[in-house]
Amino acid sequence: MTSDERGYRQSIFAEEDLPGRSHVVMILPRRLGVMRSFGPVQVPAGKYFMMGDNRDDSGDSRYFGFVARDQIVGQATRIVASFNMQHLALPRPSRFLQSIK
Repeated sequence: MTSDERGYRQSIFAEEDLPGRSHVVMILPRRLGVMRSFGPVQVPAGKYFMMGDNRDDSGDSRYFGFVARDQIVGQATRIVASFNMQHLALPRPSRFLQSIK
């Protein structure tokens, strides 16, 4: 499947503001079968709702449900590798091993 078929070339970027933090999210308007309307949900005690920042291309809690605390074994602190899906999946070396803020 090419990057155009996956919808990356027509991606839309938006900034999401959360309490004390904002970050960029990517939406792929041509992507079919994605869950753009979801919630609200009540997260049970001891469980977590995981959501990716690439919303239309993330297999997250919208699909697999809540995650128990004891299943979370670490915290992401660095970007290992980054690829620009809008430009032939070329590597973005300036992001390699960068700290996640």
